[in-house]
Amino acid sequence: MVQRRTLIKAIPALALSPALAFAEPSTQQWDRQFDVVVLGAGGAGLAAALTAAGRGLSVVVYEKADNIGGDTLNSSGFFNAAGLGKVADAPKNHAEEMLALGGGLNDPELVRTFTERCPEALRWLESLGMQFESKPYKIYGTRQYRSYRPHRPRGTGYIHVLGEACLKAGVVIQSATAALNLYQDPETRRVLGVQVAHQGERIAVRARRGVVLATGGFGANHEMLRQHAPAVASLEHDSAIGATGDGHLLAERAGAELVNMKYVEIVPGGPVSIAHVIRLDIYPD
Repeated sequence: MVQRRTLIKAIPALALSPALAFAEPSTQQWDRQFDVVVLGAGGAGLAAALTAAGRGLSVVVYEKADNIGGDTLNSSGFFNAAGLGKVADAPKNHAEEMLALGGGLNDPELVRTFTERCPEALRWLESLGMQFESKPYKIYGTRQYRSYRPHRPRGTGYIHVLGEACLKAGVVIQSATAALNLYQDPETRRVLGVQVAHQGERIAVRARRGVVLATGGFGANHEMLRQHAPAVASLEHDSAIGATGDGHLLAERAGAELVNMKYVEIVPGGPVSIAHVIRLDIYPD
């Protein structure tokens, strides 16, 4: 499996692609309006949508595939959180290990925030109905027993729990809807909304508070692989069919700089049959 872990660094004044849609705030005709627009209905997108809805905001999630879930469904499902088990561990140790494995390329502040909030995030998921085994595992990429395995297979539990919670919170989820362009203020470059396509119709959606890009990686986009990570472009992958870097491309056209694109995670494995694969990060039931 090939997964993409990328930082998107915003910069104010890059030359923008002609494909980008600029809009005068006073003249743009909006077909729909929400406080927050989320692009991508995998685990990250659904979690972001639920968080925004919990703060009283109106939220819509657009997913280009026919079904929600994305690469979260393909994941092993393990959730890493330090300090919850009986083994002597702490978020500080988790952060130090991540920084060491990152070779100094990852952002220390983001790593610290991530590792400090992991236990809280796991408990939040449990409050929504997500169930994990009580004992932690030690899987690849860590030297500690801090990986918690869901009761439901692989990543299905996350999507089931988050999807149900989003619907109960009033989040609108629309599948088979692809994002085409971001609308920006021509002077400030602030993102105002997004243009999406659904059943042949192009729809202008205003995002009063912001657009969340949660479209996943680009493991299924061979052109982007050849451009950014040619050393692994010929490898087989089991990324979701929709993992084609849509969010990366939208962000880049909006003036963002994509960094660390050549660094990828490779998980050993291979197909046993049409219906079964062996992968290092998937434990047998």
